[in-house]
Amino acid sequence: MGFPEQVVQAVSLLTKHKVLITRLATYEYISEHRSIFVTGATGSGKTYMACAFGIGAGKQYFIVRYIRLLNFLLELEVAHSEGKFPLEYKGRIENKGF
Repeated sequence: MGFPEQVVQAVSLLTKHKVLITRLATYEYISEHRSIFVTGATGSGKTYMACAFGIGAGKQYFIVRYIRLLNFLLELEVAHSEGKFPLEYKGRIENKGF
């Protein structure tokens, strides 16, 4: 059992969202061109979960990008001020490099 599978198993035992976490661990959302946004209170394990799913997706040969919301918003603001938004981000999303 690899790292992501252990995380899914451990978290599934501790959460009411067992079905959702188990589904996310199949990485179907990537084939469906969807993203994951992890939210929650301080200390609730958001970074831990995001890293686990990122590592798992990377092991499935998907390109993964982890970015904090503040940094993402700053990137969008710069792209918008330089006239590159939405073109720069549309291309990155379509090429799965976002």
